[in-house]
Amino acid sequence: MTMRTFLLFFLLELALAGVTAAGLVNHWWRKPVNAAGKELPAAAGEYERIIRRYSTKDTAMDIIGTIRIYDGGGNGPIKEKNSFEAVRYGTKYYWQLSFMRGYCDGNLILMVDTVHRRLQVSKMPVSGSSGGQGAGVSSNLMPGTLFSDTAQFKLTGMVEAQEGAGRILTIHSDFNPAVRVSRIYYDTVSYRLIHSEIEWWKDRSGRDTAAGKIWFAKVDYTYQPRKERDIGKEMWSCITSEKDGIKAAGQYAGYTVTTNF
Repeated sequence: MTMRTFLLFFLLELALAGVTAAGLVNHWWRKPVNAAGKELPAAAGEYERIIRRYSTKDTAMDIIGTIRIYDGGGNGPIKEKNSFEAVRYGTKYYWQLSFMRGYCDGNLILMVDTVHRRLQVSKMPVSGSSGGQGAGVSSNLMPGTLFSDTAQFKLTGMVEAQEGAGRILTIHSDFNPAVRVSRIYYDTVSYRLIHSEIEWWKDRSGRDTAAGKIWFAKVDYTYQPRKERDIGKEMWSCITSEKDGIKAAGQYAGYTVTTNF
């Protein structure tokens, strides 16, 4: 698993549409207890609150952040550092990480790869909900489905208390053996992400689990005031719709375009 591939799917999906594409499916085993012996909310419930914080139709946010990747753990040498941006206004969103960026105008999703000169256009997944979920968050991926005893994969989670209103949601998933553990630090007043940590094995199969053979990523989030921008207009400055299909346009003329429809 490359650094960017996993971070794109886990971190940016989390920020833009709820944690829906990281393979985080299924069964939470124990009820967490803090140091004072007081029972904390179940992991599944906290997971759902975070999803809903970032996926309702009236969501408006502009997040910038930094991803630092360390070799062998948080005290190891930094191997890579990247900034990112994630913007969402309801059903429209934009994100950027390194040479990759994505747009959604509420109907289509455009992925732009400026290194390989590729544009990928796909239809927005159909929202199957009536409970205020945002576009793209299928009912099949909401907690009521993900945490049922009949789910295909096992996932365990634990909630820990921090000082003040902070908590940590720790996730272990059988779905992706390359991922050792994921931690989400969040504020229980607003259910905003504060930062995230992800550890994954250098051996993608997850079989070589020798100490130190991991990558460790820490992601810090900064919330900016909402800026007026037309994400749909920005997206359609990159592509154009013609009789024979979607074509690259503007500064991306000459890029290879692929679609799933």
